[in-house]
Amino acid sequence: MIAYLDTNFLLAPHKDKIQVFEELEELLMLKPVLKTTMPVVRELELISQSKGQAGSAAKVAIRLLEKHGVEVVESEETADDSILTNALKDNAIVCTNDRLLMKKAGARKLGIVMVSGKSKLILL
Repeated sequence: MIAYLDTNFLLAPHKDKIQVFEELEELLMLKPVLKTTMPVVRELELISQSKGQAGSAAKVAIRLLEKHGVEVVESEETADDSILTNALKDNAIVCTNDRLLMKKAGARKLGIVMVSGKSKLILL
């Protein structure tokens, strides 16, 4: 199983103090192949330049991508569109808290994982 990780999902470990990688594995009852897209990485790099909690969260997210061996897929699309396009191609689940992205993924019959109540992950 492949899981595509969106920007806001990757910010959750710092922001919400949740271990999304471990929780995702527990929720799915297997170790998924973790992927994201270059537009998501670029968003994280941009956010990481800001001061405060958002910048710190993005820096943590970038380190976690490397630590967990997340594959970065090239794309010239926007972050959301690149996640959708690649998730459809790979028949993958989408990990996000972005309501619009969830709606688009759901309309395409893709599985969705989101952070619920800032403490756990749920599969929609």
